[in-house]
Amino acid sequence: MTSYDLKIVRLHCVQTAGGASDDVKMQIDGVKRWPPGDPEGFVTMAIGNYFDINERYTFHGDWMGVFLYGDTTFGADDRLGGVDIPRDSAPGEQTTDLQDEAHYELTYKVIKIDD
Repeated sequence: MTSYDLKIVRLHCVQTAGGASDDVKMQIDGVKRWPPGDPEGFVTMAIGNYFDINERYTFHGDWMGVFLYGDTTFGADDRLGGVDIPRDSAPGEQTTDLQDEAHYELTYKVIKIDD
């Protein structure tokens, strides 16, 4: 049976939500995944910052929702940007814009796993 993983490669801050920096955390399919560890944890990012993430997550459907949030909650008014990534994405690394309250670039790769 074939399965698919989503590898989040890196995150780049193009524009913050208005201040000098954003306190950023990532939610994947409704679960806080990055930064790992503390469920309330976040990473502070300023314009021009890159973070190499290199974490893999297994697809459980045709799409995986990846959303960035600022502050300490996952409310709609704290969303910095997001995207639904299809498991049948083009091969190789892809970069997409996450724009809502801020502008981030997310680099990812969908990995096909043949059993």
